[in-house]
Formats: sequence, structure tokens, C-alpha cells
Amino acid sequence: NIFPTELDSKRLVMDHSSVCISCVIKMIVSDISFEAKEMQFLGRTALKSLREARSEAYFYRLFDRLERSGIRKTADPAAIEAGETVVIRSHGELKSVIDLLEGNGVRCVTATCPNVCRIQRLVAEAHQEGRRPVIIGEPNHPEVIGIASWSEDSLIFDGPEAVRSWLAEAPSNREIPLSVVAQTTCIRAIWDTSEKILKKECTNAKLFDTICNATAKRQIGQLLSELTDLFFLSAFCNAPVLFYFG
Repeated sequence: NIFPTELDSKRLVMDHSSVCISCVIKMIVSDISFEAKEMQFLGRTALKSLREARSEAYFYRLFDRLERSGIRKTADPAAIEAGETVVIRSHGELKSVIDLLEGNGVRCVTATCPNVCRIQRLVAEAHQEGRRPVIIGEPNHPEVIGIASWSEDSLIFDGPEAVRSWLAEAPSNREIPLSVVAQTTCIRAIWDTSEKILKKECTNAKLFDTICNATAKRQIGQLLSELTDLFFLSAFCNAPVLFYFG
């Protein structure tokens, strides 16, 4: 079953399937109430691939297929021999790991998100310019850990309170040249508040809003789902149309 017995319609996000959307429009025009069976029909196509992609079993099967093709995964860079090829994950990797691999004659192919690569470059440039990099994000997230490794002096703050605490430690912290970036999946409110504090308190801070656009859109979708009972997003004549039910 795609949906539980007690349907939580607030969490339903529709795919752009023409079949699903046409049924939605008919139901809106006809003022038909949304019953569990109709919701199952509408959501089955839209959510099938998402549910499968998120399931742990799916990824196990994926890795099995890759291994049968001669591709393996590893967490031990030292186990990779010269001449082999490594694909770097989307979150990126520690700079020291990449340096080790390349130094050992391993070919590195990056599948790291372009947005993450940009943040890594910003942190590396800040280090070269004598500025202190600041990352607003989750300290234990692989993306953030990897980004921080591109400078020996990186600071990681998980939100506005951590920023305030650091500034309160010493008045001289306000004078340090900073280059501030955000984790690509940082919550917009956390970044906006942290940015406001740094702009007000620091005398030499460069701020780069590096939140991924896709992340921002998902956060808007989540907010809408919390404010409404059900919503659908489609497009007609290249213009977005939002149907919602309060």
C-alpha cells in the first residue's frame, strides 16, 4: 500500500503526471470529495518512484548491480590502488582524502554536486586570501565536514545561537575577516538570521548565500503542506498553478 489506513493528506506531494493532474482538475471542477481510494489512485503513480528511491532495499539492490559490473564502494582510501578510478560522492569528500588518492596515482572523477564544489572553492579562496571561512550548517553532515576541510581554520555554526556565542567569546572576533557560506540544504530561516547577525556585528564579512535552489523550493513546499490540508502543483502554458485546500 502506498498510503497508510489513516491517510495523512498533508504529506501528499503530486508528481506532474498528466493522468494524475487531469483527474485532480476533474475532481476540483466537479467538487468531488477526496476519498482514500481516489487518493490511492492519484498518488500511486506519483509516489511510486519516490518511495522506491528512498527505500533502503533499493540502494542495496543498486550496489549489488554495481558490484556485479565490477564497481565497488569503499570507505578506505588506502585500499585503492594506483591506476584505479574513484567516483567522489555527491556530498564531496575531505580534501586530504582527495590529495591522498591523487598522490597515490588514483584517478578521481567527481560526482560531487556543483553547488558543493562551488562552496569548496569559496572556502579554499578564503583561506588563500587570509580570511576565515564560516559555514552555517550541520557540523556532523558529510557535506559540511568536507567543505570545512578546504581550510585549516574553518568555523562551523549550526545556527544563530552558535554565531552569537562565538561573537561573545571575544570582542576581537568581530574584527576577523570572514567568508561565510551555507550548507546547500541549510534551512532558510537559520541562514537569514545568522546572516543578519554577522552583517550587524562583524566589520569585515563576505556573505555567500549558497543554499541550493531546489532545497529552497522543497522548504516552501513543506511550509505549504503544513498550512493546508492538500495541495497540488502543476503548470499550464508555462505558468505554475497551485491548487490548495485549506
